[in-house]
Amino acid sequence: MYDHKRRDSGNGSPVSRRVRSSCLYTFRSLGFMCIFVWALSAGASEGRDIVLPHGSISLVGTLEMAPGRTLADGVVVMLHGALAHKDMRVMREFRTMFADNGFNTLAINLSLGLDRRDGDMYDCSQPSVHMAGDALDEIGIWLDWLAEQGAPHATVLGHSRGGFQVAWFAADRGHPLVTSYILLAPAIASDTADAARYEARHGKALGPVLERAHELARAGRADERIEGVAFMHCGETDVSAGSFLSYYAPEPSIDTPELLRRIAVPTLVLVAGMDEVVRDGEVRLGAGLNEEMVKLEVIAGADHFFHDLFGEDAMDAITAFLE
Repeated sequence: MYDHKRRDSGNGSPVSRRVRSSCLYTFRSLGFMCIFVWALSAGASEGRDIVLPHGSISLVGTLEMAPGRTLADGVVVMLHGALAHKDMRVMREFRTMFADNGFNTLAINLSLGLDRRDGDMYDCSQPSVHMAGDALDEIGIWLDWLAEQGAPHATVLGHSRGGFQVAWFAADRGHPLVTSYILLAPAIASDTADAARYEARHGKALGPVLERAHELARAGRADERIEGVAFMHCGETDVSAGSFLSYYAPEPSIDTPELLRRIAVPTLVLVAGMDEVVRDGEVRLGAGLNEEMVKLEVIAGADHFFHDLFGEDAMDAITAFLE
């Protein structure tokens, strides 16, 4: 799928793993040198910010070319998790690993209804009027732009809720540029609607808010805001009824396991073995998926964000899949 030459050390290990192993050894003897060596690896490639028009607002992304690569080698489009952003730690770490392994990346920020949204988690002081499905339109806009720039093919990767949204895009939209999808610890949409999880997280009941949101939607007032409710990572914020329902009352047809059954493009699903956000992912995501197109692997010991060397294990699985 990719014109890809992996830059390995003599023993076949990825460069990023070789640098990090060297870092661990140096740390034992020289301490500060570990930070210096890792900084050299992490700074080996610089990104270029891209701004695209989308209706009355602009979308923001970062295009990062791997050393010696051009757009003719393809691009991995990367989508962050719930109300997050392209520069969060897990996104930065995977961007670095992709560059080390010879892959170009385009890390995108979902606008969430804001102009030029960039660099931070969604500000809970801002009312939420965005819809969960808005991501599908924005993924398509970025892929159209890559096609216009001459990229011959792309992989789309999503983490957490971004993984669910990428699966939704793959099953219901698709794009001629896309040759594969990668889902990192993809969220299961119906988990958001779990009343017990909502109450455990926020100390508030989900039922009354859902009832009010449905009431407004039935009255044709989905744009009306409900004040002071818990929404995603926000403990208290204002959110439109339509926005709340799009996240907390998803249709069964777009729940993640159902989407995986409908994907008709090669897709890699990476489940984090110690994931405390998406629990029992191997069983729940693996049930009835389209095995001809969808491959599921478990990264044993990994948490939801693939911290530490578990990210390297995930990257090994990704490069094997893309090759």
